[in-house]
Amino acid sequence: MDLTYRKQLSLRSKIVVLSAAFALMSCSLIIWQGALRAHDLSVANAQTLLRSEAQKLAVQVESELEFIVEELNFVVRTPPIEGIIRSQHNGGVDPLDGSTTALWRARPSMALGLCHPLLLVAATCGALGPPLGLLRFMGLRGVS
Repeated sequence: MDLTYRKQLSLRSKIVVLSAAFALMSCSLIIWQGALRAHDLSVANAQTLLRSEAQKLAVQVESELEFIVEELNFVVRTPPIEGIIRSQHNGGVDPLDGSTTALWRARPSMALGLCHPLLLVAATCGALGPPLGLLRFMGLRGVS
């Protein structure tokens, strides 16, 4: 029965069906290609946005790391004040490393560029930025 139905289709009907099938396939391929192109463009756009955000974050992180390094360098250059206290309590010599009180008192002025070697010093360190804008070493002169 099916064979007889096919035989009954005219050549014109067969050409119309075949043309409609090719048109449907062509439209499907064009839509599929457009969807792929749109996906590729959206991926490229997302990569560009991510790259620019990563660069902004890298600059921010680098700036923060530089600030941390500056703070660490400052701390490294600053001698431990506990050494002065230890040396004063032990007859003028620090028992841990043998530094004298005079040497300990000279170290803050060398590290900070201060003109006064005593502990009673208030130094404005403007180059250090707001967190360390004012640095104070407090102590009493002549206390042993």
